[in-house]
Order: sequence, then C-alpha cells, then structure tokens
Amino acid sequence: MPEPSEPLGRAEYPPPHHLAWIIGQLLMQFSYAETATQFLTWRILGLSFLDGKALTGRLDARPKLVLLNELCERHIKSKAQSARLLAGTKALLYASEFRNMAAHGDWRSNEHGRLYCFSVQYDAGDPGETGKYGVKPVNLSDLGSAAQDCQTATADFWAIDDWLKVTPRGSW
Repeated sequence: MPEPSEPLGRAEYPPPHHLAWIIGQLLMQFSYAETATQFLTWRILGLSFLDGKALTGRLDARPKLVLLNELCERHIKSKAQSARLLAGTKALLYASEFRNMAAHGDWRSNEHGRLYCFSVQYDAGDPGETGKYGVKPVNLSDLGSAAQDCQTATADFWAIDDWLKVTPRGSW
C-alpha cells in the first residue's frame, strides 16, 4: 500500500473536490439522526422537551445511543419495533466513527490518489508507548454509506416515534 502524505503541514496531494459534499451530507444526516435519537428517548421516558433537553442535551452521540438501546430493551415489547430501533442504533454507532473523522480529520490523498484521514488529535498511547497521530485509509463509498445509514436510522426512529404516539403506553 502506498504511504500517505505526512500528517502535518501542507498537503502535496489534496483530496478530491467532491469529498466536501460527501462530508457535508454525512454531517447533516448524522445531525438529523441525533435529533431523532433524542426525541425518541424523550418519548420513551415520557419527558417534555425541556426535561428531555436537560437530560440528553449535553451528551455526546455515543452515550445517547447507548441510553436509547437500554431504554429499548426495557420498554419496547414489540419485537419488530425493537429490532428496528436496535438496528438503527447499531448503524449510528458505526457511522459515528465516520462522522467524527469527517468533522475532525485532516483529509489528504497520496500521489496515487488514495484517500487518508489523519486524526488531528494526538493519541499518547499506553504508558511506555510512543504517541502518534492516527492515520486511516478511507473510501469515499464508506462515507456515503455512513450518510445513508444515518438517513435510514432517522426515518426509522421517527416512524417508531409516530408508532409510540398512537400506541397505549403499556402495549409498547
């Protein structure tokens, strides 16, 4: 595999121009999914907007998704709705890695056009190890798939929220 360009300094081989569009799609779709995640969590707990915002408003995406998983396991009896919800949280947990790279990464390509994402946050490693910046080769199709997974999970979460609105609480 060809070596990526250096993680710091000027990019000798800039990433493709359409990368910005794909990153924008991923960030927007993930943001929509986070909103749906919060509203669904509040619906399950029976919280108002203000109380829900106080509970989940400062949580990162991963803890919100873990919380929603736990609530689903305890409160959603419908196997179909539960499977749908858990599939959505699983997809979003996976997509969150790509979302974080998209938002915080330093995107480069090498002389062969291979795309890389450098972590701009230093990883000190375990005690006694030499620290480093993370480097991950990335395919544009992976970013696009993550954006699509976010869009699907968002639609599913809103559909589950609609189902919860019309289903008596003890029948979930």
